[in-house]
Amino acid sequence: MYLGVGVFDESSNLERNFRDNRKTRAPDFPYVLAHRFEYLVFSVFVVDTENGEIEACHTFDEGGRVWNAEPLLNQQVPTLLEFDRDACIPVYYAPHVLHCKNHSDPEASVKKVLETDRAAAMTVDLGKGLRLYLTAHVPCGFSESLFQGVIAYLEDIFGGFSAYASDLLYGPEKSALKSASYWIKFIKYPALVVFGRNCLLARNTAADRLLNKPGEVHLHNGRLALPDEAASLVHPQTMPGQVEKTTADNGIVSEQIGVHKLASGVQYYVETVPELGDETVTSDPIRSYFRKKILIVSSELSTDTDPNLIRSATGVTLQQARVIQQILSGKTLRQAAEEIGIRYNTARNHIAMAQQRLSVSSQIELVNLIRGALSISPDQYK
Repeated sequence: MYLGVGVFDESSNLERNFRDNRKTRAPDFPYVLAHRFEYLVFSVFVVDTENGEIEACHTFDEGGRVWNAEPLLNQQVPTLLEFDRDACIPVYYAPHVLHCKNHSDPEASVKKVLETDRAAAMTVDLGKGLRLYLTAHVPCGFSESLFQGVIAYLEDIFGGFSAYASDLLYGPEKSALKSASYWIKFIKYPALVVFGRNCLLARNTAADRLLNKPGEVHLHNGRLALPDEAASLVHPQTMPGQVEKTTADNGIVSEQIGVHKLASGVQYYVETVPELGDETVTSDPIRSYFRKKILIVSSELSTDTDPNLIRSATGVTLQQARVIQQILSGKTLRQAAEEIGIRYNTARNHIAMAQQRLSVSSQIELVNLIRGALSISPDQYK
């Protein structure tokens, strides 16, 4: 159930440009840097400066092996937060052993332990009380002159890290921001684009009105304050097991995360901003943290839309209309198939055919278009 309404124009092909941009992008800055220094282990992490907590962390080496550095980083957060400007800084600490996490491939874990006592740290302010850090953990026994050389090198290429931070927030040439703004442009209900732990990126005019009213949804230091039940829909740690992915013919991947209806009758709906089908870094927890999600707040429940009305308003077949009606009522595509009594792949085919019939490229556009058609004569459905 996507609560948008409106007419899509030629800009609906916007996501194709994003996909093409993604195909031609170079590897992310931290991974390029790791290949330059094969004897170092790198950590990229996000810190909430208000409470001093690490919200997302990824530690790796030049071979792509994953390491566990959070205990060390948690100890060093107070020191790192003393530098409140964008900078490259040296950090000294008591010797600490980093362990490589287990891998199924034995050859991928040749390098298993690193004893480190220093790190070169780069930091960028992301706003909303967040700072992004990249630390290069230096092995014990590294000479001080070589360590200072690493610091100097990182200072020289600091602009690359700043560009990486901007890419995480907004995408290349701010494509993520443009995409987020595009997907909520025609939604008549309060729609907000968030990432991480409820950090607000964009919102529509209906959301502006909602946030200006006293209520359970408000803004604090760039983050949304939500009821616990609704917040659990947005928080990235709750996504596994809740997410259902659908892929359109053009490779655009969207995810329906869930709907939650409070006792007050207010309904919260969350869906990710469509991702690009050739995206290869979704396993990176930092990229996952910055995945953009659309949060829609509505007190209007529309669970009884007649499939025959959907068919007459849009020209889809009755069986396609039945699948769409289930999605409108808040069900995932898999749940819709179970409710109707058809196979999941059959339901996917119905949605794909409906998208083709209505000349749209994603489930989001499909349901927005149907909402627009139904809104022309709202007295005809409950």
